[in-house]
Amino acid sequence: MIKRFKILLGILLVSGCMVFPGHTIFASEQSTAEGLKILSYSIPEEAKKYAYEIAPSLLSTVVDNEKLYGVSINKFEDLTLGEPYTVANYGNTNDDKNTFYFPVLENDQVKLILSITKSSGKWNATIGEDISEELNDLNSNKEYILYYDDGTTYAETKDGKDALFTDSDLKSKDKAFTNKMSYEEEVQKYKNKNGKELQVSDLAEEKVQDDAIGENAIKNSKVYGGLVVQNNENNTIDLPHAAVGAYASNPFKINNSNSKLLNTDKCLVNQQDSTGRERGMCWAASVASIVRYSKGNSTLTAQDVCDYMKINYDIGGTLNDMRNALSSYGVNNYKIKNNHSTWEEINSNISNKKPIGMASNSYYNGRYSGHAVTLIGYSQQNQKYITLWNSGNQQVQTSTFGGDTADVTFNYTGMTWHWVGSLY
Repeated sequence: MIKRFKILLGILLVSGCMVFPGHTIFASEQSTAEGLKILSYSIPEEAKKYAYEIAPSLLSTVVDNEKLYGVSINKFEDLTLGEPYTVANYGNTNDDKNTFYFPVLENDQVKLILSITKSSGKWNATIGEDISEELNDLNSNKEYILYYDDGTTYAETKDGKDALFTDSDLKSKDKAFTNKMSYEEEVQKYKNKNGKELQVSDLAEEKVQDDAIGENAIKNSKVYGGLVVQNNENNTIDLPHAAVGAYASNPFKINNSNSKLLNTDKCLVNQQDSTGRERGMCWAASVASIVRYSKGNSTLTAQDVCDYMKINYDIGGTLNDMRNALSSYGVNNYKIKNNHSTWEEINSNISNKKPIGMASNSYYNGRYSGHAVTLIGYSQQNQKYITLWNSGNQQVQTSTFGGDTADVTFNYTGMTWHWVGSLY
């Protein structure tokens, strides 16, 4: 799911991206984060204030869409924000010092993670399942540090470490900074970067909770109009097709003047090959997802796209390759833009049942890595939001959209990703 992006002769090159999702879709009902403690950077009050303000409206996008987000929530009214934590990045600049993770709790169990980051002086936020289940499964009797290294997010104590999430493509390319460091040395390096002692975040300690956060999320969700029925075009389709995507009786899950969410049931594609192995096919997974939705197809895979385009599973593809692939499957009229889409373009695409391919990058260890995701919806409440399908961790997440000239970001693999190119 992760790719590398390079600017070469004005063309954005997308390299292969992969992920190893190590958990099931729904969190265990037995494990919780009660007592779990994580050493973290100091959390600024402005970060807590922003998280507290943004949480209800971001959570409202999950209301009635829990299956899409891969979570099970019994009562939204019981949701609270836990104490925030940070993920150290020993090989990056200071991005990790500007990104904070707030667990969304139901009865001490982490259900979702609200991550916020400051980029170009503005706060951005993302909500999704992320590593919720992995946090619930950690030994709550120990004190951990979380850090990103060699394509993996680790949780470590003085007794050893657990790999919470691995991106196979990044792991094959990134230098490991901590393989010869002791736990004490890692903590000291963390402290040095913080400039002072680390704080201990007790995830289930609801110091920034708002007892009404879930209730407000439900109220905000009332702006949604629910399912609607629209007429379908009678296009000629070469692929086997069914009543899915644009050809479903309800091509939108949500469709009103403020919010639109495409009905992507059976349309969202992962990047595994036929053996179930994760490969560098995030670009192809995005293509396959768009084709499935646009053509009412429920069988096309990322591997099918790579085979048809004769592109190696781990090489990656360009935005131009993505557009050519779409055209080969009869999905035309897509344009390339070496920037993120404007709000008007997002509105137009989704309203016209056209998912958007998003090219993003993140700087780590002296190079840019890249990743492609698929935009499948938007919402405008007190702020603007975009909803994305991420083939790498096979999760749907919603992020803030700061504006047409703002830096639009989302968080994934313990890093901040910047939207830098569009297929729209």
